[in-house]
Amino acid sequence: MKPIGTLHPTDDVPVVPENIGIAVISSAAAVVAFDYPSGAHIIHFDAHATFYWHPTSTGVAIPTTSQAGSTSQNQVLRMNSGHETMFQITPGATGYSVTAETTGIIGISFWRR
Repeated sequence: MKPIGTLHPTDDVPVVPENIGIAVISSAAAVVAFDYPSGAHIIHFDAHATFYWHPTSTGVAIPTTSQAGSTSQNQVLRMNSGHETMFQITPGATGYSVTAETTGIIGISFWRR
């Protein structure tokens, strides 16, 4: 991967990502798990489904009201359909997972700083 030199994950990224993937959620609450590409620092999601992402675990689950505030669910982030979002990858994380309330597709791109 070529470095892009951004200082913050929300800066405009001036180059095409070197790693691009697609997560296909084939049924509600189906979990799709991945390893981060070697050397990746920034992840970008292009959501075509409302989905949940756990940045350091391959076992994400849709949080329930009774799980609100629990340690295992604190890192689960919800993203709405039709939005693009960019994050810095958690240092030391090797894998992540996504799930959705319905079927859908999530575009995933990676960059290195």
